[in-house]
Amino acid sequence: MVKLQCLLRSLVRFLAILCRQPLVMLDGSVVFLSLRTPSGFKGKCGVCEYNTICGGSRSRAYGVTGDPLESEPDCLHIPEKLRALLA
Repeated sequence: MVKLQCLLRSLVRFLAILCRQPLVMLDGSVVFLSLRTPSGFKGKCGVCEYNTICGGSRSRAYGVTGDPLESEPDCLHIPEKLRALLA
């Protein structure tokens, strides 16, 4: 019971700090700005006609390749620009 009270007290302190300090630092981050710019995506996601709507899973791209701007590894769609090159 004492451990639970300590945990709850720490959680309340942490939340109080978060509420006092806005997360402005995330808005100006280079990584977050690049994630909001689909034209900067690499591979087929960069040339895909749906990249502003879909954007692919940046977390899967990061998990598989180590780069959040790489192509979505599980996407089966072939963009029109790539189809023209393959034809």
